[in-house]
Amino acid sequence: FWIIAAFAMPLLVILIYQLFAGTWQQSTLEAETLKQLVAGSVAYLGLATGIVEETVFRGIIMSSVEYAWNRKIAVIAPSVLFGCLHIEEGMSIPGMIQVVIAGSLVGILFSLVTCYTGTIWYSALMHGIWNCLMIGGLIHIGSAADSAVWYNYVLDADSFLLTGGDFGVESSVISIAAYLIFAVIAFLLLQKRKEA
Repeated sequence: FWIIAAFAMPLLVILIYQLFAGTWQQSTLEAETLKQLVAGSVAYLGLATGIVEETVFRGIIMSSVEYAWNRKIAVIAPSVLFGCLHIEEGMSIPGMIQVVIAGSLVGILFSLVTCYTGTIWYSALMHGIWNCLMIGGLIHIGSAADSAVWYNYVLDADSFLLTGGDFGVESSVISIAAYLIFAVIAFLLLQKRKEA
C-alpha cells in the first residue's frame, strides 16, 4: 500500500492542479542536461535526501523521543522540528507559517507510516518519490515557468496559498491537503491495528 501511496500522493497533487487554470510548458533542455537533471533528481533529492532525512527524523529523533516520552510526542515533536528546519532566509511571516504547517503535516504523515510499518523505508520511499517528482527539476508548478525544469505547469493564479508562496508547491494548500489525506489513512490503519 505505501509503495502505491508513494506515487499516488504527488500524482494526486498534480491532478488536482489540473483543475486550476494554467498551461503546461516543456523546457528546451539539451540531452546531457536532461540526463543530469534526472540523475540529480533520483540520486540526490530522491535517494540521498529521502533516506538521510528519514533516518535522522524518523529513525534517530523519533525513536529517541518515543523512548524518553511516548509515541504521540515522538510523532509530533520531530515533525514540527522538520517543518521549522524548512524555513529559509528571506521568507515572509505568512511563508514561514505556511512552510511550518506543511512540513509538520508531511512529517506527521511520514512518522505515522513509520509507526505503522515499523521501518523508515516506506517513509523514505514516499519522501524520495515526492522529492523526485515535485522538487527534483522534473516538474514545477507555480505562477512562473522555471527554465531549469523539464516540465512546468504555469498557473494563471498567483495566490500564495495555491503556489506555496515563498517555499513553492510543497507548502501549497493542495499539497497540505494531500499530506493530510494520507496522514489520516495512516492514522486510521494504526487505530484499526490497535483494535484488532
